[in-house]
Amino acid sequence: MEEKIFQKLLEHDNQFEKIDQHFEKIDQRFEKIDQRFEKIDQRFEKIDQRFEKIDQRLDGHDKRFERIEGVLENHTIKLLEHDEQFSKIREEMAEGFRKVTNTLEGIVTIVQRLDQERIFTVQWVRRIEDEVRQNSMEIIKMKQVLKIA
Repeated sequence: MEEKIFQKLLEHDNQFEKIDQHFEKIDQRFEKIDQRFEKIDQRFEKIDQRFEKIDQRLDGHDKRFERIEGVLENHTIKLLEHDEQFSKIREEMAEGFRKVTNTLEGIVTIVQRLDQERIFTVQWVRRIEDEVRQNSMEIIKMKQVLKIA
């Protein structure tokens, strides 16, 4: 019986050796997998570093955009203020234009009246001159008849 036990022990030893060999192969495969994971981890670290740099750049861009938004907001406010001022100026200019137009219309009316008066005055002066000529001729005739001249 001892021999049977010994044989059984040998069989178990063989089986343990096979299992050990199998575990060694598994360990080797795990070693390769661990190496691959290390490479992957290194790549992830590089990617993380790149993402850090990108995050920093994006933070810088965010700050620039915030500044630009502030400037844009100020410009928008100024634009609205200028728009209001232009509206006021446009209204004032329209009112001034109306005043100038009304004044010019008054001046044109006065000039037209003066022109009409001038025409009538010229005609009146011609009539008077004609009368003066006629009177002068009559005076000359009278002087001749009276023999005064």
